[in-house]
Amino acid sequence: MNDFRNRNFLDRLNDAIEGMICVFKEQSNMKLHLLAAIVIFGVGVFVGMKKMELAIVVLAMGLIIFAEMVNSCLEMILDFIRPEYDLHINKIKKALAGSVLFIGAGGFLILYILFSTYIPYPIENGFQKLRGADWHLSFFSLLFVIGIVILTKALFKKGKPLKGGLPSGHSAIAFSIWMIITLITSNLLASTLVLLLAIMISGSRLRSGIHDIWEVILGGVIGVLMTLTIFQLFS
Repeated sequence: MNDFRNRNFLDRLNDAIEGMICVFKEQSNMKLHLLAAIVIFGVGVFVGMKKMELAIVVLAMGLIIFAEMVNSCLEMILDFIRPEYDLHINKIKKALAGSVLFIGAGGFLILYILFSTYIPYPIENGFQKLRGADWHLSFFSLLFVIGIVILTKALFKKGKPLKGGLPSGHSAIAFSIWMIITLITSNLLASTLVLLLAIMISGSRLRSGIHDIWEVILGGVIGVLMTLTIFQLFS
């Protein structure tokens, strides 16, 4: 217990991310909720929702996913305590499922109210807004890169979500930022300076022994390619 309390912030953050990955891998409902959240948020950005509206969308979907995660954790605890069928345990599980349904219905109502003002919506307007919003593309690029890095580490089962393993997340993010600066500013000096910083960050991962050369290279490639893909799709 003392060792757990003395762990640093990064170790605890890695544990939290690994816990989320574990729940998403083992619970099919969680995968559907996460996919729905990503799609709904993306549609919100596409139709030009305001920042406060997007924040409410994130809050609504976050509450639904949180309720599902708590439900899954409590069900695992109940199954561990009483593996065989028990009438009282079954009632508890039904009550937990009902609480998730209640929060889901409330979240759906919130989303309906928010999106109802944008329907029907001309599709071409969404692409025009995305093309003119560099911060949207930058945000989605970094978010997409981080997601790909974490999923790749989970797939190869090497390292922790934010430390070590294949690929190097620091390199992926650093080279993604370099590509964003290059595409947005078209300034050779700014691009060169950020590229040097990205190389320095990647080099520090090698010198510290956290990553090998191929993990760093793969991270850089992922950062560049994923960022280019997002910008090519919407700009």
